[in-house]
This record gives sequence, structure tokens and C-alpha cells, in this order.
Amino acid sequence: MLFTAAAYPIFSRPIYAIWKKACGNIKVEPDNRHRAQLRLINSFLTSHHYQNAILNDAKSKEILTNYLAYLDFGKYLFTHHDIQRFRQYNNVLDDFIRKGDLSVPFQLYNEFIEKRSEQIAWSLKRLEKPFSDNARGELQLDREKVDWAKSDRELQERWEKRLLNEWIALRLAKRSDEKARSILKKRYSNMTKRINQPKADEIFQLFANAITSVYDPHTTYFSPRTGESFDISMSLSLEGIGAQLSMEEELITIKELITGGPAQKSGKLSANDHILGVAQGISGAMEDVVGWRLDEAVNLIRGKRGTIVRLQIQKASNDEITEITLVRDKIKLEDSAAQSKIKTITHNDKSYRIGIIELPSFYIDFDAYHRGDKNYRSTTRDVKKLLTELQKQGIDGLLIDLRENGGGSLAEAVDLTGLFIDKGPVVQVRRADGDLTIHKDNDGKTFYDGPLAVLINENSASASEIFA
Repeated sequence: MLFTAAAYPIFSRPIYAIWKKACGNIKVEPDNRHRAQLRLINSFLTSHHYQNAILNDAKSKEILTNYLAYLDFGKYLFTHHDIQRFRQYNNVLDDFIRKGDLSVPFQLYNEFIEKRSEQIAWSLKRLEKPFSDNARGELQLDREKVDWAKSDRELQERWEKRLLNEWIALRLAKRSDEKARSILKKRYSNMTKRINQPKADEIFQLFANAITSVYDPHTTYFSPRTGESFDISMSLSLEGIGAQLSMEEELITIKELITGGPAQKSGKLSANDHILGVAQGISGAMEDVVGWRLDEAVNLIRGKRGTIVRLQIQKASNDEITEITLVRDKIKLEDSAAQSKIKTITHNDKSYRIGIIELPSFYIDFDAYHRGDKNYRSTTRDVKKLLTELQKQGIDGLLIDLRENGGGSLAEAVDLTGLFIDKGPVVQVRRADGDLTIHKDNDGKTFYDGPLAVLINENSASASEIFA
């Protein structure tokens, strides 16, 4: 990407003071439950993680490094001086964690909000002036290779390059300079709403994962909202309108309509339409969601089966704004479920029918299982049905495709393995205290005993590795 080292505005502290006054003095504090959870996480990891490691000064330094990377991975906000100042906490975070003291991570997050506000104010001022189509320069896209800025002036140079990069992307999309800057102005203005809506749960989740990542890259803490999304992905179902949403140009945008869902059946929604407002029921007030956090808007749109939601939509085709009414229903996320097909290959002048089962994840509907629902959804149940159909159609061999399958339910990995062996151990789990649990298949039955191959790649992990 090429730009010029053209003149850009030197940031004025009075301007930022006016912006900060308009935004309000945003400061977020941890809840008491977060302090208790922090102590619990430390106790659990120390006692039960396989490494059986106690937090010390070395790990404290690593936790701080991880957390700062979460806050400012692109190195657009903090200077080298800021980082050196934060290094005073290198050897004390382990002590703070044991006490359940979250003052440091929340202090750093509040500084992040202030720096982000400053960047937004500078960017909006810069967008008042046009960019040159003949701009030249360089932007390092791999931000891990970038050092922390040595001064505020260098930060502003980075803001200029980032803003220009975003402007170029819009110009390449055939937007005029004026239109591109208008879009960016709206984008950065709406960022104000987002930084004004910090959630203590999410800040705690960031810091908790900065801790868990020093043990291993696969141990993760879920906030309640993240846990809900995980349960949805594991059960392959949700109750809502049947649309995948994303945030584009600070607008909530329909990325894809799920086949069979209320949104698709209505015939009134299309990919790339923008959702401007959400209302509940026939007469509920329309709530504007432009500039909202995506997860909060999604929470408004989701709801129980049979309930009504009204959406204010800006059509992608002609920018027309209209209101539609949908009745929520249960949506099946089939793209994440096991699927099968038959492929014919020829070898030594002989044709072979190979059954292929593609498995994106190891899933199970935990809620339905615990309710005693006899029709609960799971990987093993779905694969068994698919395998039955493949055998009816006649196959000479079977390929289980686990490429890009990052894992999921351990129990499903064991149960799925049991379809292909009569009995025996599948995997053993050793705890930090030395206790060993062997997970076995004990039914004495083999559902499929024909030729079998398992296909994996570098992204096949966890339950996939166990099965393979």
C-alpha cells in the first residue's frame, strides 16, 4: 500500500478536552463477583491444570504482556513510554490475582478507553480534509513486527497511515473522496458509542484469558454471554430470525440468511441489508441500534420461538428504509453439522464408491441431553444416521474428513470412536495430582468395520486428534 508523508494535523489537547467532555468521563470498575471469580480461576488452574504451576513473577510478566496485546495489538494507542510505565506491574500481578485484586487490569483498560477516544477525535478532525489520490508510503500490516511508538507524534503518524489505508479501501470500492470520508466520519463517530458502552464482564474475560494463556493456548475463560454463544454452537440450534449478522461500516449487516429460517421465508430480507432498529412485539417501541455493539443488538433480535420481532431495515439494493415483522423460530445450524456424500474413484481400471463424512466439529446439545430429550442432537448420532444411509447406497470404503475441525466435546470423540471399534480404551486423561481416567468404549459392538481413512490437517485439534 502506498501513501505520501503528507501533512496531517498535530493533535491539540484542547480539542481532545472538548471531545472528552462530550463523551463523558468513561470509567469502568469490576464487580465483586469478578474478584471472587479471579481467586477461583487462580485456585482452579493451580490445583487442576496439568502443568500444576503456581503463578510467579515470570508468569506475571507474561500475563501483562498478553493483556497489553489484547488491548492494543496493532500498537496504535500506547507509546513505548506508556509500556515502560506499565512494566511496574511486571512482578506483582501474580500477587494481585491471588487476592482477587483487579485494579491494575481495569486501570489499564480505562487508559485504553482514553487513548481510543483521543485517536477517534484526531481521526474525525483529519477527515475534514481530503486525501490525495497520489499518496505514497508504507503500512506494515503484520503488527507483531512493529515496535511501540516512541512519541505521541509517531502515534499520530500511525493514525494517519491507518486512516489513509481505510480511505484507499473505500476508493478502490469506487467511492469518491467525499463519500469515502463521509463513511469514515460516521464509522469513527459511531465508535464513540461503542467505547461508551464498556462491559465489566468483557474486560474481566480479557484479563482472565491473559492468565489462562500462560498455561496453554487451549484453556479459555468464557463470560456468561460468550458461554451462551458456545452452547449455541455446540447444540447447533438457536431461537431467532435465522440470519448471520456482522458489523460493517459500523452498521449491523445481514451477512447470510439461514435456509428455512423466518428471515429467509419472509422474502423481505437479503444479504447486505442493514438493520437500523429493533422492536419487540406488535407495538413495542423501535430502538435504534446504529453504533451498538453487535452482541447487544443480536441479543435484542434473538428470542423465544413464537415471539414477534420488528426490524427497521435499510435495503442494500436501493437504500430504502422499511419495517418488517418476523415471528421467531428454532433455527438449525446445519452448516456446522456432519454431512455426507459419495465420490467415485477409479484405481487400476476398477471403480470404487467412497463414502465421505465431513465433520466440522464435535457437538452435542447439552441442554436437550440433560432434559432427557430422546431426540437430542450429537455428532455420534448424526454420523450413525449418515453412515446407515451410505451403507444402504453401497460404499466400498469410508473417509472421515476432520480438516479444520478444532474439536469440541470429549465425550463425543469417545462415542464416535466407539462406532468403529468393538471395545477398548480411546483416550486417557491425567490430572495434575496424578489421577488417571481412562475413557473407554464398552458396548462390545462395531457399527462399521469396512475400510476406513481419516483426513486431517494442521487445524484439526483436540477431539479430532483423539478420534484420528
